[in-house]
Amino acid sequence: MRRLLALGLLVCAMTAVQAEGAVIVTSDKVTFLTSTGATSATGPLPDLGTATPQPVTVGSITFSSPPPSTVVIGVAGHGILDWTTLLPGNDIAINAVENLNMVSAAPVFAMGFDFVEPALGGSTTDTCFVAICTDSTFAVTVKNGSTIIHAFTFNAADDVAAFVGVWSSDAFDRLEIRELNNTIDDEFWGQVYTGDRPLPAVPAPMTLALLGAGLAGLGLMRRCAR
Repeated sequence: MRRLLALGLLVCAMTAVQAEGAVIVTSDKVTFLTSTGATSATGPLPDLGTATPQPVTVGSITFSSPPPSTVVIGVAGHGILDWTTLLPGNDIAINAVENLNMVSAAPVFAMGFDFVEPALGGSTTDTCFVAICTDSTFAVTVKNGSTIIHAFTFNAADDVAAFVGVWSSDAFDRLEIRELNNTIDDEFWGQVYTGDRPLPAVPAPMTLALLGAGLAGLGLMRRCAR
């Protein structure tokens, strides 16, 4: 039986206190990194270009996208210098529907990623690479192998450097991100951060308050489970 802790005016509680533990989802990158002890698991992303076969491993994270989509890291062959200037260095794009798997080489308790959703249509830097962009919502499933730890959706604000972070009291090794709108306009992912500090099974109120402060800005919504 899952007990939900209400927080502010969110439709669903940000933290699910379950028999197996607790999970926090946040858009507050600074507090996430401080609270979890997470550091960059990928470092700056290399420019691997369109010809790199997947899965693609950078640092301790392996990226892949279910067919027919494939992962593109960097912009080699596209005639532009960067997908988006809102994130430092190279970025990850998907060449079809934006479905992305991020798998850690070892189980972690925290994983987060930088993210940008462009609103400007076009085919140059800082655009979504189609004429009209779609405001996309993504479903994220947090897993340890085949075991589901948590699930939620997010819809980031357009044209900002956004962040999505997950902190759990149970170890997990992957995020499976699925674009619910089934469109092919581009969104972009940056570095991935992981940490091995478990979330307390019953988080302190201050921890909830600090991490919850960034939630509304990103438009994160938990998928409530009963």
